[in-house]
Amino acid sequence: MIKLKHPYITNQLLRFLTMRFLTKPYLILKLFNIFMNQAHKNRTTISNHILNKRNENKTKKFQLVLIAILLGPSDT
Repeated sequence: MIKLKHPYITNQLLRFLTMRFLTKPYLILKLFNIFMNQAHKNRTTISNHILNKRNENKTKKFQLVLIAILLGPSDT
């Protein structure tokens, strides 16, 4: 059998799933859809995290510029 690194998937479970898929092929599609949806959610979460970090950095830079302007040399 195939050796998988995932701790919860044993060879026995893999054999059972294979037999189940051979008798009911539509389950493969259902499982594939579940995996694809999960992958899409993970991608969305990661890209949102990156966007949030970029926005935080822009906000920090803007705040620093604003402070520099406010504390800058006065004309008087």
